Amino acid sequence: MKHFTREELTERFEAQGTDVVEVFDEEAMVVEQSRYRADQADEESTQAHPQDEVYYITSGSGHVYGYNLKTDRLDWDFYIGSDMDGSPVVTSDSCLMVPVEKQYIKGRGGAFKLDPSRDPDKAVEWYYPIPDARLLSWKGGIIGSVGINDHYTGVGDDKLAAFVGIDGHLYVVDHQEVVPGNTVAGPDSITRYPTPELVYKREVGPSISTPVFYENKLVVATYDGLYLFEYDQDNHFVLKDKFTAPFEATPVAYNNSIYVASRNGYLYRFSK
Repeated sequence: MKHFTREELTERFEAQGTDVVEVFDEEAMVVEQSRYRADQADEESTQAHPQDEVYYITSGSGHVYGYNLKTDRLDWDFYIGSDMDGSPVVTSDSCLMVPVEKQYIKGRGGAFKLDPSRDPDKAVEWYYPIPDARLLSWKGGIIGSVGINDHYTGVGDDKLAAFVGIDGHLYVVDHQEVVPGNTVAGPDSITRYPTPELVYKREVGPSISTPVFYENKLVVATYDGLYLFEYDQDNHFVLKDKFTAPFEATPVAYNNSIYVASRNGYLYRFSK
């Protein structure tokens, strides 16, 4: 991959006003970079980055890389082995949500929650596997990113993560709670990890899009249509509306409106 200096990376993030940007390697393969700010080391951590800005990258080569801007080097590497198309998402507890496609692995694709303040072999908080399913060239797992509601929660509220698999189901989990005594096989089909508490599941059709939380709403775009869910503090989800059209893009929620482009050639805006 082409080497990017600290100044080049910082300029890209600041210019776009975001914590995720795309960069290209020498073979024009897109990788996603996310900015992660670590304020202090975890007392149990063996791989801390106090006061650093570290950028985490999901790679098509099967790695989640941590790029340290102070040292201008990759100093963290979590190997999964599968292709990863989605972006790593930074949670309010300074972890990474990483989607995994079913490709080049014996086990199932799914979603990881990783703690990058720890050594890679101790970084897994949990894994949620998705049943295999075929769609076009995909064999299963998650193609889009993981959506989280952390920005809309208050003290005592559950921190939720949502993702849609190629298997056609929406999954919503409590990303800070694992099922006691339960483990699942990871992407290698051998290593076992804790798994999070499932709070909601519904068939919505296959998707390569990312679910979007907005206040107490969840917007889900799939090949079967656009779904609008509402949920309460007890995590009771209710389908409020559906618009039928084929979607691959991720919706944007802004100023009480939803914007999303469809494969039928139209850009839609939905509002109250």
